[in-house]
Amino acid sequence: MEKTIQAVLFDFGNVLGTFSHQVACQRLAKYIEGSNPEQLQKMLFSGSLATARQTGALTPVHFMNYYRKILV
Repeated sequence: MEKTIQAVLFDFGNVLGTFSHQVACQRLAKYIEGSNPEQLQKMLFSGSLATARQTGALTPVHFMNYYRKILV
């Protein structure tokens, strides 16, 4: 039986291409009333929740649900 590749996983952000947290937060803040880029960057990319997300201890769904409650 021939084996086929079912998935290819890679780390894009700052590995295969560049990613700026600052630029992402500036763009995101335009869509979230009452927010500012600095607030979003601190909330999304620093602290224990961000570490849990980056290490896989927190699923992307749980991460987004948590912040959706705070931001909306």
